[in-house]
Amino acid sequence: MRISKVLLLLASATLALAQQAVVSKGILIGEDKTDKNAKGAEIYKNPQNHQSAAASIIAGVAKIQGYEPYALDPTESSKVFGRFERQFRRLPGFHAGQQDEIVLRLTSDLNQIERAIKEAYPDIGSVSIAKALRELVPSSTKHPQAKYWVLSVVAIDMDPLGIVDAKLFALFIQLNVDGDGKVTLPSEQTSYLNIANIEVDTDYMTAHADELFARFEVATTHEFEVYFTSPEEDVLTQWLHPDTGRQSVLDF
Repeated sequence: MRISKVLLLLASATLALAQQAVVSKGILIGEDKTDKNAKGAEIYKNPQNHQSAAASIIAGVAKIQGYEPYALDPTESSKVFGRFERQFRRLPGFHAGQQDEIVLRLTSDLNQIERAIKEAYPDIGSVSIAKALRELVPSSTKHPQAKYWVLSVVAIDMDPLGIVDAKLFALFIQLNVDGDGKVTLPSEQTSYLNIANIEVDTDYMTAHADELFARFEVATTHEFEVYFTSPEEDVLTQWLHPDTGRQSVLDF
């Protein structure tokens, strides 16, 4: 009986020590239609500029919540990601859309992971989303206690009718990490991909342009991508070519 209690205590301690980690990437799907000469409230007033307006509000709210992926350690990001995820669904100037949860059966093959995401999410931009999520799988980490990871992609898109939407993807996976921080993927696992969809409320954004400009500093879509992308040292993928052109610091 005493041995069983000891084993139970050891199991509980192991679970408590297992840290969570969040790594992120920001992407723009398609071409940025924003007028490069637009300034100030015009970013919110003119629907042509609403990709940049969306970028500004999403990054601004993330900063208010303390979620700064470009600067935070993955284990620190995990402490504030939930707050950002909840706020994402009720951003000012947006309509809340459909929320989806997709069950994925994954293997240790990175190509299979990418295929599984594309097959489960056959939407516009699925190729870019699947590639971005795959690239977030680390090959090593400075956090050997981190067993449970969230791979997050924040994406902005504009449809052919000029309607801008944004999506937050969160893929929950488990990784095997040895004492040296080397990462391997389990041979099989059941994972969950959560997708939050929001759409720019064009009428609201246009009518409240001055108010939104006063609340949120303007960010370009490139700055949005930089802001939401974790430092490369936290996403050390030995299977992929590094993105050497990405900035490491963004000061909003």
